Amino acid sequence: GHPVVSFDQIDWPQVIHDEDKKVAETFWKGVVTARTKSTVQVRMKREWYNENGESMGPVWILTNAIPEFDEDGSISGVIGTMEDISAIKFAETVQKTRMEEALEARRQQEHFIDMTSHEIRNPLGAVMHCADALLENLAETKAILANHMVPDHKAEQRIKELVQQSIESASTIISCSAHQLRIADDVLVLSKLDSKLLQLAPTPTHAMSLLANVDRSFEAEAANNLVQLETQVDPSLQGLDIEWVTIDPGRVQQILVNVVSNALKFSKKRSVRKVTVRMGASSTPPTQELLGVEFTVSHIPHDYSQESLEDDPASVAKIVYPHFTVTDTGTGLTKEEKSKLFTRFSQASARTYNEYGGSGLGLCISQQLCEMQGGRIGLASETDVGSTFAFFVKAYRTNPPPPPKSILLRQNSASLSADQTPKTKISILVVEDNAVNQRLLQMQLVKRGYQVVVADNGQEALDFIQTTRHWSALRSSSDRVIDLILMDVEMPVLDGLSATRKIREYEQQGLICDHIPIIAVSANARAEQTAQAIASGMDDTITKPFRMVDLIKKLDVFTALVAP
Repeated sequence: GHPVVSFDQIDWPQVIHDEDKKVAETFWKGVVTARTKSTVQVRMKREWYNENGESMGPVWILTNAIPEFDEDGSISGVIGTMEDISAIKFAETVQKTRMEEALEARRQQEHFIDMTSHEIRNPLGAVMHCADALLENLAETKAILANHMVPDHKAEQRIKELVQQSIESASTIISCSAHQLRIADDVLVLSKLDSKLLQLAPTPTHAMSLLANVDRSFEAEAANNLVQLETQVDPSLQGLDIEWVTIDPGRVQQILVNVVSNALKFSKKRSVRKVTVRMGASSTPPTQELLGVEFTVSHIPHDYSQESLEDDPASVAKIVYPHFTVTDTGTGLTKEEKSKLFTRFSQASARTYNEYGGSGLGLCISQQLCEMQGGRIGLASETDVGSTFAFFVKAYRTNPPPPPKSILLRQNSASLSADQTPKTKISILVVEDNAVNQRLLQMQLVKRGYQVVVADNGQEALDFIQTTRHWSALRSSSDRVIDLILMDVEMPVLDGLSATRKIREYEQQGLICDHIPIIAVSANARAEQTAQAIASGMDDTITKPFRMVDLIKKLDVFTALVAP
């Protein structure tokens, strides 16, 4: 620094910050040449420290100068003051930064609202158009049948065309609904990530089920777009003898859905259309060379909820790293496009959004979900050749979980005597407060041969049970039977959780003679909400929206003795 000298001997160019020297010179010339009062703020080369001893940048000095004049008008001197305003300037910088952050947050929020609105309204428009087409086709089919009791060849051909168009419309509705569901999931996860509320829910999971779910989830979409979807098992999975692992299957599945849906989307217009999903594992974190990609890092701190398991040496020995590689023959990416890919609300280019749509959230969310699970995600891509995305997560070897109640019920049913023949009708109590959902679910179940009774809330369900043969007082006098209950969770009067607890309480007290299987049917999708439903006494859960084929699979498990 500058040596300690008297004020008039200070070498000001030596102590003033280099970037402010011209400002200081202009200030001094203004005082001497313009002969007027002048004020200036300049930085010093010396650092300013706050009360905690932390360096907060250079010292700022506010200087005021007023020239003094002799009788002949010449300057005889300068009266001035100098004040250290470092704290004020720091406060101004903080305020400016906060203002810029607030404006950027507002800009992102507006962009987010615009994007979400577009991504929801766009497929919703397709759903409405397809629904209109279905109504028109059905009306025309009805008219043809009314005018031709025995359809001629021309009428028969037209009916076939209408049926095919209706099938395509229904397929579009399902595809658009799945897209909206993915957007809703992404928005929910993003909100939780921003609020630091996202928690992992590690559960024992069959490793191969993760790959099987990809096949099942995207089989129809791949077929519709003429894309060859292939799943492969890397020999490393068998080599490490990995069967069951403790992992959050929902979050891993969400990453896979985001990556695979992108691969299908960007491959569907190519001359060669192929997407390959490969699963392997390693005992140490996979390297970039092993997976053939370059990893990315979000630089966002996470709360690794599984890390506590490492305190136990036995748990450390069980650590494995399942990894997934998704390779496509899509459009590929340039170096500049790759640099934007994992940024929130960002896509590779404006062309990508215009041609393929999308929210620009999937990969950003996938990156954070990977890191939360002790893993990484990365990519390798070549323009007009295709891309490879790969990721890994940390997991722990484990044993298979005990069989759920549904399996035990099935095993018990197998041991029943031969004279206990299946009933001809499955009786289901649907407890749902939404009239539209109630009517549609009843219609779908009746169409498949089920006998359905409906209740508007949990209290009505309890009242109905007390009129059936399951109620001990009516064991021999009532012919009403409930084979299974589909129970909504959020309902007025008495919610689904409270109703279920009451039913299980009645069973323990002997007021209800049989164990009535209950499946929660709710839009509550969080893992903790699912666990809460099971803890209340429910046997299983299914999350809205769902496909009937998925619900029927669950019904089949719980009604093993009943043949529709």
